[in-house]
Amino acid sequence: MLAVIKKMKEFKDINQSTSAKRKIKSLAKNSNLDLKLVTLLANVSWDYDIDPMFSEPLGWVQDKQLKSNLGQTTLKEIANILHIGSLKSEFLIENILISYNSINKNKLFQNFLVSGKTNNYAYLSEYATYHYLNNLTINNLKLLDFKIEYSIVDVANMLFRKIFNGGAVNRDNLIYCYCDLWIKLPYLETPEINVSDWTKNVIEQINDLSNKSTLSDLINCTKSEIKGNKNFRQEILQALTYSRILKVKNIETRDLFIPQYRNELSTNFYSNEWTYPLRFWNEIKTTANKSNRCTNP
Repeated sequence: MLAVIKKMKEFKDINQSTSAKRKIKSLAKNSNLDLKLVTLLANVSWDYDIDPMFSEPLGWVQDKQLKSNLGQTTLKEIANILHIGSLKSEFLIENILISYNSINKNKLFQNFLVSGKTNNYAYLSEYATYHYLNNLTINNLKLLDFKIEYSIVDVANMLFRKIFNGGAVNRDNLIYCYCDLWIKLPYLETPEINVSDWTKNVIEQINDLSNKSTLSDLINCTKSEIKGNKNFRQEILQALTYSRILKVKNIETRDLFIPQYRNELSTNFYSNEWTYPLRFWNEIKTTANKSNRCTNP
């Protein structure tokens, strides 16, 4: 029996379904970004239209689709909107450091508080990346995963991931950090939202947990304060450990460059979907444990 060969969708037909447009509109709203920009980023990154064979999104946009005239025009439009210039790694490293040293930490934290109440992955990601890069230097930046030079497609993909999943898996990547700290997304005027410091209530609830509590119990502690699904709340918790608001016993990150420890794994296999240092939050700490992972690395 001959296999059915599917014809690749043309670029102009990406994300044209009602359900895809609804999803992109929701992303734009949650991210406090103009719908047009989010649509452009989605169209060169991820196709939300449903695959009739598998009843799930078609997934990543292919290079062949982007090579069309419309695909190339769309990429140029994104570059113009975001004022994207050189994408050589040396340029990225230099500008990440400039942005990191000039960031308004009070504004960053206020946006983070807003993110918890509005499911805004973009605000969350910028806060998380800033604190993830604690003790940043040029030499430390070179320890991140990087290529010699990137493309506009790389930038668009990372920006889409930023507003879709807030850095899950990607934060130790140079281009992702560049997208978080250097590229200024044109946020809309932030609506008047009266947001108090909900982190205090979250930490109080975590401190009341028993010694046998799991990482999943941490997520449950956030339900009363943080909007969004469990993946969003997990990213919130990880951001709190980067910024040392949420402490991990026997691990002090103040003097660490956290990405250097990204491959440190917990003895609890099911903790390793979390990032360092939070994956060690419920590590069994006994004198029989010879590992240095849960002491000050």
